[in-house]
Amino acid sequence: MVDDRLKTIKKALKAEDKKAVNLFFYYLEMDEQARVVLSDKQHLKKMDKEEKAAWEKQILTEKEKNLILSWQPKTERGKDWKKWYDKARGEYARKYIKKLAEWDLLPRLKEKEKTELIEFLKQPPEMDLLQRKLLSGTGITKKAYKGVTERKRTLTSGETQTELFYTWPTKPGVEAFYPVEKQDKIQKDTPPPGQREVDFIPAAPKLAVSQEKNIDTLAIMLQKANQQRINQEKEPKAQFDFSFKEYALTRGYSEADIKKGGKFINELKKDLYSGAYTTYRVDKIKLNGKTYTAHGLPNFYILFEPENKKDPWKVAFNEPYGQYYLNCKQFHRVYLKAIQDKNTNKKKGYLYRFFKLVVRYEKTDTGKEGYTPPPLKVDTILNDIKATGKTENRPGEIFKALSECIYYTATKHGIISKVIFYNKNKKVTVTGPAKFKDWTYSDFKKDVLSKAGLSDIRQAKVSFHGPEKVKELPEKPETPKAPVKVKKLNL
Repeated sequence: MVDDRLKTIKKALKAEDKKAVNLFFYYLEMDEQARVVLSDKQHLKKMDKEEKAAWEKQILTEKEKNLILSWQPKTERGKDWKKWYDKARGEYARKYIKKLAEWDLLPRLKEKEKTELIEFLKQPPEMDLLQRKLLSGTGITKKAYKGVTERKRTLTSGETQTELFYTWPTKPGVEAFYPVEKQDKIQKDTPPPGQREVDFIPAAPKLAVSQEKNIDTLAIMLQKANQQRINQEKEPKAQFDFSFKEYALTRGYSEADIKKGGKFINELKKDLYSGAYTTYRVDKIKLNGKTYTAHGLPNFYILFEPENKKDPWKVAFNEPYGQYYLNCKQFHRVYLKAIQDKNTNKKKGYLYRFFKLVVRYEKTDTGKEGYTPPPLKVDTILNDIKATGKTENRPGEIFKALSECIYYTATKHGIISKVIFYNKNKKVTVTGPAKFKDWTYSDFKKDVLSKAGLSDIRQAKVSFHGPEKVKELPEKPETPKAPVKVKKLNL
């Protein structure tokens, strides 16, 4: 087997084709996986001789490894090896991550590479829908403030208690309620509730894209905590402990940033408090085909803030949100790299929403040859990601916003390789989304819309497609998986 593998490697690398790049990383991944498994003494004790031998065969010989690691395409020879390696590694990971995940062959990369290329949140469709339904796309201004709402609740003692909430519309038909007595958590130097002026207008809770990222960050941290529980043969839970530093790192800030401090620390805490204290009312929501008004939708989670800074913080997701994460069988992949992109935290939040739309849309792809996901209306896309307002009824601005989203998602996350525009039975395919960076609307009309028989981008439908499935990757190897039985985590 080893001799045959060496011949295969030599032949592929000599050919200087795409298969060479595939094998370059494929065999390294096989080697890394085997070394990880065989280095675990606890797992090693449970293996029989055949299983151990199978894993040992996956390990490359020094000759094979040196041959692979010394190889570089002719076009890159003499240049910076590390730069080519990192670029090729990134392209490989983006292209094959789905296939490798299916095979349980995800690369054992350095922590930085692992974070940038692999880590993702398994987001349940229900949470994705709720975030789009409840949260604002552009943020809440003071002009939107609707005043104070009173709520009465009966205590266990039988007494009635009145609670006051600042009321904010996050979008048409949706209202958010933030407790008056907790305003000082998100607005410093706020007078006590009884001393606030009648015309006092509070700062709004953070209920836009940064809140969406906050929830996604906590969910990916919950996912990690539950994987550790499963590895220890414990039951998954909808709660976990964490340090604020760990939270900030997961949000994309470096250790140096955290040590230095700054306004972002307070902003991250506002995200946490806003998600913990805000409840919602939705005018129209469908359950089993019937329409209801949903009163008192709970805050996303309970936040336990330690009195002693050295103690851990705790988050417990409220129901039904916790069960969505624990019991989902289908999910969308939201890459940690996208969550950590600080450029999409505020005004450019529609780029994060567009990325999630494409991920959600791509989920409809069955993988069958010739299958095309159903196209979407352009205005539906912009409404969904909340990139409307200044673009409304202005086709040039609509094209500009859509182009920015396509270019960002294609170049930053590598999940769009072509875009198809439709008009009834006509369609025009645009490959190489980099074109959208400098395309003017007049050129786009000439190059695309006119060929589709359209005069206005608002009349078009569009579909997005990821990189083609490459067939050169070897078939699934006949090697056993790690002998430890691990329950599947449905997050």
